[in-house]
Amino acid sequence: MAEFKTTQILAFAQSAQAAINQMLMSGSDPADLDFALPNAATYDTAPYVHKVFHPDGGGLILKDANTDIFTGGGADPVPGWYMGRFNNVQWTPTAANDIVLAAYNISRPICESINTKVNGSATIPAIASGTLRDFFVNTTLHGGGANAAFTTAVCGACNGRVNMCVSDTTGTTFAYYLIIEGL
Repeated sequence: MAEFKTTQILAFAQSAQAAINQMLMSGSDPADLDFALPNAATYDTAPYVHKVFHPDGGGLILKDANTDIFTGGGADPVPGWYMGRFNNVQWTPTAANDIVLAAYNISRPICESINTKVNGSATIPAIASGTLRDFFVNTTLHGGGANAAFTTAVCGACNGRVNMCVSDTTGTTFAYYLIIEGL
């Protein structure tokens, strides 16, 4: 079961990567990308070409937070998919904010399965400080904390990894991340 759900997560991540790559190859600048969701007030405001989830932009269809995958509790933020450009990953080329996709609050077995597929080991590194939402969810989408750079001090095992599943400091909340565009 975990392997099937892992395949779903990695397939969606690949779709998100392809949508962003297509937008960048078509002339969008990473700084111009707009991650407004279909329920956002600005979603249907032109220009559409830089909107990742708009059919006239990237056309990426946001997957529902399937409860078989997103099994964690909590409502701030709710378990699900998050993508944006709101923090920097230390091992990318510059100190600019990078484009990161996250599957936030997934189950441990799925997290282990992801790491086995992408890194050859089921080991799940725990972040050293902060909360996963500080690194993978834009602060406009939750009610606390601040976005922070994702550094090797936070996750030494993540250094140089484009994608990986990690846990919070207590090993109870899990998130898969994919650096879609390291700026």
